Amino acid sequence: MGSCYKCGTELTLKDNETTCDNCGETINYICWNCNVGFDIITKENTKRLKECKWCGFFYCPNCNTCGPNCIKYEYQDKVFSIMKDIIPKENIQMLSNKTKEIVDYFEEIKLGKERKNCPFEVPISYAKNRIKSCLAKIEGYAKKNDEDAIKFKQRLQEIQNKPLGFEIEIWKEREEGNYGQELRDVCNLSVCLGELKIKIKKNKEGKEYYLYEKIEKGKCPYLIKKDIVIKKCPKCKKTFSKDKIVCPTCVYSKGKMKGLSPKLIIKTTNEDTCQLKRGDFKPINEIR
Repeated sequence: MGSCYKCGTELTLKDNETTCDNCGETINYICWNCNVGFDIITKENTKRLKECKWCGFFYCPNCNTCGPNCIKYEYQDKVFSIMKDIIPKENIQMLSNKTKEIVDYFEEIKLGKERKNCPFEVPISYAKNRIKSCLAKIEGYAKKNDEDAIKFKQRLQEIQNKPLGFEIEIWKEREEGNYGQELRDVCNLSVCLGELKIKIKKNKEGKEYYLYEKIEKGKCPYLIKKDIVIKKCPKCKKTFSKDKIVCPTCVYSKGKMKGLSPKLIIKTTNEDTCQLKRGDFKPINEIR
């Protein structure tokens, strides 16, 4: 996760991905804590380094530190402050180690994910993941069938044709028999495109929900509109235009495929469609 150190592109890597789809380089960082540079793959080049489930940063292989603003350090301090008065002074170092173990335990069971939104109230899960899937559908990729892609585009067109001030509530607009996820996806994409804005409302029980209001303004400056679907060589990891079928530079030198060029893989880019840094997304209680 995070940004490519060479070109600065914000990325969300899928399993086993180790290169930036924008510049083609292996992802590497300089640790903020010990100032030592490292690649995100082990020295044996067999697997990726471990990521912190709290903040999404890779652990530095030199000092084992994750992100500079990781919330888990605050949790460690809080647990330590609660326990220190009942622990003998000679065991304070042991308490410090045990406090870390407790927080690491909650990391492993994945309780560290916070609800964070961008300044326009789009959840980080949409900004860094679902909106990319939406744009991929528009390009005809990652769809269930042709009808699915057509329906998605129609939803987007319907929003664009709404009059200014028109309000959309998912539970009212969703079709019979579904949970409105497709509409919610399209609405959040429309926020990034400058077609809608999010308003926070409360129901009779005091529970908050999203309402989307039709507006017209320029797209969000952090939204990149470029090819979401790319073709990439499994051998050299370079990206090529969609008209290519096989890699024009690589040839297998042995095995069953000897003398043949690798077939290019169709995939969604690991470049984030939202280039707002993850650290700039704020917990909901800090935005409101």
